[in-house]
Amino acid sequence: MANRKKPTEPAVTMSWSQQSPIDLGKSLYTPDLPALSFNYNVTLTGVYDEGHNFIVDLPETNKCNPSGNPPPPVATICYDGIKCPLVKIHFHGPSEHSIDTVDADLEVHLVHKVPTFPEAYPSAYIVVGVFYDKVASKSKRKVAKPKEFGVVMLRHFFNSVATGKHCVDPSVFVALPNYDFYRYEGSLTTPPHSENVSWIVLKEHNKLDSADEIAVEKDATESARDLQPVNRRFILRNFK
Repeated sequence: MANRKKPTEPAVTMSWSQQSPIDLGKSLYTPDLPALSFNYNVTLTGVYDEGHNFIVDLPETNKCNPSGNPPPPVATICYDGIKCPLVKIHFHGPSEHSIDTVDADLEVHLVHKVPTFPEAYPSAYIVVGVFYDKVASKSKRKVAKPKEFGVVMLRHFFNSVATGKHCVDPSVFVALPNYDFYRYEGSLTTPPHSENVSWIVLKEHNKLDSADEIAVEKDATESARDLQPVNRRFILRNFK
């Protein structure tokens, strides 16, 4: 893990004062935060785009289904009384969030769309961040550095099912002993940086322990946005 300096001056104007990512070191223990649960026991299909996003196939509820094919499965989280579907998965290395200026080697973002935004909920997305740390590889196989980050991601985390289509078991990203988390209001970390995101960053870390996973971490390097000022925000946590 690496140490990252905190921003010495605001990176955004005060009209954009809730930007992400941030350092989570100064947080408040809040035992009455809503519980977080994952319904990830499905295999998702989707498309891995030219950047670093896996776009999940979702049922087209507003369209007819003349083919009669079953709709694609949906993975969801439940938080604050709302069930939100997983719509996108992407990766940053080193981690975008830090704790007391210390980064993890990789951070996975599980992007969930809030179905009741904006009528009944103030955020358009609930994004769950999961840290990964690199450990010594048990494999002696040498892995060539791929031409692009997506090649390794597809090979390791995603399986090809058809031309241009891949599948993934999302539960592998949240196979953790508990769901202790940090919670704050922020933004997308990629353009347009919209401030309509409720962030949940899990405290427990996953491990990068295979040759392919370590190659993932190497090829994700430099994809992390700089830390942003916390400003007048509270960072909450549900653990002591």
